[in-house]
Amino acid sequence: MGYSNDRFASADLPIAKGVAPCLLLASSVEVAEGGVTGIAVSLQYSPREMNSWSPICESDLGDLIHKAWEKMSIPQRRLWDAIKIDPVKWQESSYGAIGGGFWVVAIYGSTVIWFNDIEDGFNRSAWSTPGIIDEYWCNQDELQWTIQQVLELWRDGAMPGGRCGPPEPIH
Repeated sequence: MGYSNDRFASADLPIAKGVAPCLLLASSVEVAEGGVTGIAVSLQYSPREMNSWSPICESDLGDLIHKAWEKMSIPQRRLWDAIKIDPVKWQESSYGAIGGGFWVVAIYGSTVIWFNDIEDGFNRSAWSTPGIIDEYWCNQDELQWTIQQVLELWRDGAMPGGRCGPPEPIH
């Protein structure tokens, strides 16, 4: 019995005008009666036209949030209900102008949870002025994962999980 998963993950690096390099991650896991017998992973470069990208609309974002809510545990749902806001676009200076800002979906203290529709995932970032996201991150996390990170932060007092930083030029 085998399982295969192809995932397309972008790394929007400024190589050529209108073109962003992307990585195609292909993985397969071989499973036999005794357990996992083999794992194969390959990375391939593939250019992606940025002018084919368009920002996510609020109704599609709502669908993502609803799907995530269905996957949330009871503690995650309680936290979500306490910090969620109606989605609103906030500005971000690095990449936010491309799509007219990013959708902020929750606020707690000096942190917002927002959807990066360029990278297709939720992120946590600091804010100091309402309407402006101070930090750009490009995690490709589902909302329930981000909510779990906040639960762990509040429980343990330490920043859980990693963060994917913005694109860096290749030298």
